[in-house]
Amino acid sequence: MYLTEEVVRLILDQFFDGTAMGNRGQANAERVVIDGTNIDFKVVILHKEKKRILGKDVTVYSMTTDVEGKVDVLNPDPNSVSYTVKHSFGGISVSIEDVVEVLAALAV
Repeated sequence: MYLTEEVVRLILDQFFDGTAMGNRGQANAERVVIDGTNIDFKVVILHKEKKRILGKDVTVYSMTTDVEGKVDVLNPDPNSVSYTVKHSFGGISVSIEDVVEVLAALAV
């Protein structure tokens, strides 16, 4: 298998879904540009919590966080695999090192 935009989007979405807060939180890879083994990406993470109050859906909070990066999956710079996903409650430090390893296996 080769690196395709569809596969990279799916992998990034699945990874960053885990960083989204709230019962309606999700991630969406908005930009994926593949040049050989180099990947340029932007993921938008939606942090959203909704509650049903008196029979109506009420949004408790809703905010987005952008995560952008460039990484060569066969020769990753250690500084290019760590990110802080910020939200109104602070932030989460994450490493996409495992994601890069999966993408590197697909690149060869």
